[in-house]
Amino acid sequence: MSNPPLFYETAKCVALYLEPNIRFQLYQRCPSFRTVHKVQAIRIRQLWINYANFEMNGTVYRLGVLRKYPSGNTPQSIDMKNKEGGIQYEVDKYGIPTIPEGTQIDGEVLTDAEIKARLEHNAIQLEKTAGSRITRTIQLEKRKLEIRSYEMRMANENPPFDQFIQFTNDGERVEILDYQQTLTEARNYLLKKIIGTAGRVLIESLNIEDHSYFFTSSLAAQESPLAHN
Repeated sequence: MSNPPLFYETAKCVALYLEPNIRFQLYQRCPSFRTVHKVQAIRIRQLWINYANFEMNGTVYRLGVLRKYPSGNTPQSIDMKNKEGGIQYEVDKYGIPTIPEGTQIDGEVLTDAEIKARLEHNAIQLEKTAGSRITRTIQLEKRKLEIRSYEMRMANENPPFDQFIQFTNDGERVEILDYQQTLTEARNYLLKKIIGTAGRVLIESLNIEDHSYFFTSSLAAQESPLAHN
């Protein structure tokens, strides 16, 4: 015998005291609960927000850009990064890191041709590097893919892949979005979906670290902060 559904006011009372991550799961899976979620206040013990991640009561939500090849021939280095959840910096349609408007970087600004030449030199050096053959092979593939990306952009060619934003909850995929917005915009959209309620949002501890880290070029060994105007 199935239990009768909760009356609306009773459901609102239950929603108020539900752990917010469980409440979001109900919102996703139970259409009849969505109206309640949208109007009832939500209580959050701890919310930590970063550039492309946020953590709510210990549950980590992550956003990353995936690269999908319709042909099915996904390079190994790209497949590995996709399985990790995707990259967490902005790129153009060729997969080349972008620098957002309103930022400035120190040092020289290279043309695509100059960056391509440096990447080609770096690839030659990688081929001569000692060490694990598997690691070297993957690094060399990544470098050659970067070179090809610059070649496509210089020739105004269409890339052989599509890009998407993946949203995961503790490693479990929740949603896939077209990569037509920045990671920050996608993060804000998903935050609003989770805690965007017409009622009050009660947060005991809030920590916002919205520092954006980007690659200033594909030659960068690691992400580095940009100086904002």
